[in-house]
Amino acid sequence: METVVNPEQTPGNQRVIAAIGAFDGLHRGHKELFKTALKIKDKTGLPVVAVTFQPHPKRPYQVMP
Repeated sequence: METVVNPEQTPGNQRVIAAIGAFDGLHRGHKELFKTALKIKDKTGLPVVAVTFQPHPKRPYQVMP
């Protein structure tokens, strides 16, 4: 697995299967989401990526410098 912090580090216009969420652990719903994404990967051959948020959306808003 590779962690990409800056979207500009991604390899351009590559098609992917994106699982998007605030992943604060691997809960039952998260497991189902990834299981579905992997089934689609098996059918299409596209890579699966997880898109999450930093800081977590429930964290109080803070202006970044």
